Amino acid sequence: MRFIALFFVVLAFNDALAQSSGLAVNINLASYHYERKDQNENNMGFGLEHSCVKNMYCSMGFFENSYRDNVVYLGVGKKWGALGLEAGIMNYDEYPVYILPYAQLGWFKIGATHRMLTFQYKFDL
Repeated sequence: MRFIALFFVVLAFNDALAQSSGLAVNINLASYHYERKDQNENNMGFGLEHSCVKNMYCSMGFFENSYRDNVVYLGVGKKWGALGLEAGIMNYDEYPVYILPYAQLGWFKIGATHRMLTFQYKFDL
């Protein structure tokens, strides 16, 4: 419940934060698994992105994965308009290296893997 309240506070103040400093905040929201099993789809977490080169960024953060374990990640990404690709490492035994193609639609970032869709809220600082 606290996360939902925080989400709406961030949403309300997003326009006030519109001038970009090259830093962005990602709030991990959820996932949707293609094979419906007993996975956690409430993957709350927090991350930061920093634009390091034109259309490229570095990212780091944490989230609760599908098995309800806490995961920390470190990655780099490239953007092409609304589309992007991020790759990195994380402390997730099953997938220690990740590649995540995504689409960013306004404030929402939707990623796709071979097993699931991921959903994030992203805003620039």
